Amino acid sequence: MGDSYIIAIDFGTAYSGYAFSLTPRDKEIDPVLKRWGKEHGLDTPKTPTCILFSEDEKFSKFGYEAKTAYINMRGEDATKHYFFEAFKMALYGKTLNKDVTIKAANGKSMKALKVFTEALQYLKEDALETIAANTVGTKFIASDFTWVLTVPAIWDPSTKQFMREAATQAGIVTKGTETGGTIDITVHEVLDGGPEGHTRPLEMIWSGQTLAI
Repeated sequence: MGDSYIIAIDFGTAYSGYAFSLTPRDKEIDPVLKRWGKEHGLDTPKTPTCILFSEDEKFSKFGYEAKTAYINMRGEDATKHYFFEAFKMALYGKTLNKDVTIKAANGKSMKALKVFTEALQYLKEDALETIAANTVGTKFIASDFTWVLTVPAIWDPSTKQFMREAATQAGIVTKGTETGGTIDITVHEVLDGGPEGHTRPLEMIWSGQTLAI
């Protein structure tokens, strides 16, 4: 099934989102774009790329929920939690390995691989839950899909490999086995008003199918 079904994640610096297609490759594509922010009176094609961890470094929230929860925290409580916002560019220009750390809003550091893995895992699980809510009688798992993950064209191969490793740890693809999905790392150019914002969709072409997210 993974050869036909696609989930494309636009993991942006400021905003992130995803689209999916359950259309067979030989038919006209009918992509579905996830909408965000309903609980906050919003309706947007992407959610803020921010993530919140508890004081013991456990994943708590992502996107609008993470930002709202952090803003509503009192000073002392906020200093105990790890809040990361627009953290993707923290990788730019760094020599990456599994021990590289990035700083949270409270000044404390956490391993970058953990932050990115948890963010991708959230998006993966949210995508599968969204698909389950929109399909009847079929249960999908990660390995049923080919996953497309965007990275900036300015990133070097080591950074792209870092994202692949985060995707592996997130359960999107399992290294060395056939139990996970497959992943295609797609580069994009960042343009003014482009994929990081809400107004212009990012179009990705994969095996003849175009998904706009």
